[in-house]
Amino acid sequence: MLIALFVAAGVFGIYSYRHRLVKVNADMFRFLPDAGYTTFYADLEALRRSGTLRLLTGTKTVHEPEYKEFLRQTQFDYSKNLNAIAGATDGQRSYLLARGEFSWDRLRRYATVHGGVCERAVCSLRANRDGRWISFISIQPDVLGMALSSDRWAAGSFGAARHPLREPVPVFPIWVRVSHQVLEHPEGLPLAVRIFAISLQSAERVVLSLGPAGNQSAFDLRLDASFRNNAAAETVRTQFEMQTKMLTTELSRQHAAANAADLMGLLTAGRFEVAGKRVVGLWPVREQLLRALE
Repeated sequence: MLIALFVAAGVFGIYSYRHRLVKVNADMFRFLPDAGYTTFYADLEALRRSGTLRLLTGTKTVHEPEYKEFLRQTQFDYSKNLNAIAGATDGQRSYLLARGEFSWDRLRRYATVHGGVCERAVCSLRANRDGRWISFISIQPDVLGMALSSDRWAAGSFGAARHPLREPVPVFPIWVRVSHQVLEHPEGLPLAVRIFAISLQSAERVVLSLGPAGNQSAFDLRLDASFRNNAAAETVRTQFEMQTKMLTTELSRQHAAANAADLMGLLTAGRFEVAGKRVVGLWPVREQLLRALE
């Protein structure tokens, strides 16, 4: 009987794993909209193992009263229980998949206690006063799907949103694939960033990633932009170099030095090169800037 139970448990475990919708982190993107959306990803488990998660997130959120209350009621601590997130946003609607350890009963109770409603598999509660709602659903025991939208039950679409991946997912632990909509309408970006975004409007694909760096940097912010041909890539590289010199000159006019703790200090330290049809840019991210962003 013991042998039979072990065999049955093993068969059930194999069956459950094979029929999981999310087996690896890249599978989360099968549930997210792609065209017209900026997509992003963070492998928190890898960052936790490397000891860099706390450096990136700081400690401010941990000490906020609202987060402390959320932690008390749900027993969910992102620094321990969240392993990876993948998301997509177009500025009006945002969709997020999170992989980790969840207490679904506590999450549903938290939603209802704070004025939300759970119907069938979806829970929703009002996000703020602009008419949008936060809704969430269990994709599988270790994957949560969440939506921020004017549609109160938008998270319900995750159940039928599975589709094949259209292109390979970048391998970096943190990255953002910028949509053409953001590049073509950069009005909401800081002015210093806007001039770089305008130069990238002809790019076919733009990915910004954060990864380990050498020297005295905490991380390197990396740009990987692909173009139709080498000539277009060379043109954008030249524009980036000119824009960086313009920012440096502007600082000189103000009798100021580049400060590693602010955005101008980051942008004026950029280096650029062309590899075939791609422009690769590197900006060193100092610890001073990370502390200033906390």
